[in-house]
Amino acid sequence: IPLCCSAMDIVNDVLMPIVEFIVAVGHTLIVTLIAMVKACLPRGVLPRKSIKGDICLITGSGSGLGRLMALEFAKFGCDIVLWDVNTAGNEETKKMLGNSGARVWAYTVDLSDRKEIAAKAALVQKEVGNVDILVGHPIILGCSLFTLSKNR
Repeated sequence: IPLCCSAMDIVNDVLMPIVEFIVAVGHTLIVTLIAMVKACLPRGVLPRKSIKGDICLITGSGSGLGRLMALEFAKFGCDIVLWDVNTAGNEETKKMLGNSGARVWAYTVDLSDRKEIAAKAALVQKEVGNVDILVGHPIILGCSLFTLSKNR
């Protein structure tokens, strides 16, 4: 250390980075320890986030995983917006959700057409409201549908 350095220079240049590192490591250890304890607790001990009444938009809902996701989200009390290019499959999923108690809307949407996505997103916002949960194809994140989600 050169003789021209003051005590404040030594604190700012040497001690502060060390203290910041120690605080960061301590924070990481505490967060990790809390996560480990939570992971070991049996299910149902900690309160879970309720999604009852949230609006969930699911792409590819006419069959397969999209249909299964729609059925699962309906079990948790979500209102479901169905998007698929297959109108018949989408309507069948809507019919399957009929006894779930969820409000359900079905839209025919081609996810390869960004303009159609933007138009349907505006229609969903007008007819249904703000979307809380997006499930499905990642292309929707780059389109105006993403702006339908509430900022949480």
